[in-house]
Amino acid sequence: MSTPEGRGMATLIGLGMIVVIAAVFIGIYLDFKKKNSTYIVLKDQQIPCGNLSGSCDLVQGGVHVTSDQQCQSVCDTTSECNGWLYDRLSNGSGPNCWVKYLSPLVPSSAESLPGWDMGYKITATS
Repeated sequence: MSTPEGRGMATLIGLGMIVVIAAVFIGIYLDFKKKNSTYIVLKDQQIPCGNLSGSCDLVQGGVHVTSDQQCQSVCDTTSECNGWLYDRLSNGSGPNCWVKYLSPLVPSSAESLPGWDMGYKITATS
């Protein structure tokens, strides 16, 4: 015969399992969304940082990649990244990709920068 305390404990364990499973699914969903972000790519342009320090680079010194798609992938795997700047005319082994946290992100402030491409994430408004 079960006791009221035993039924209460079983209920708490069941609720705990539901919370853990929900947290796992939420984590998987958020990871998927980050790695499958939609970007707007601006050719021969950049968006200024918009902050007082003038730097919004998340990886100081930049990284070397072979394409703008690789630069975007670096952004996807870098915490807080919402944009990237890629020097497509670079022919050396030095840095040619800078991942950024643009805050505020103001696409209308884009400036001409020949030979460079900038991508920024589209964020949902609802």
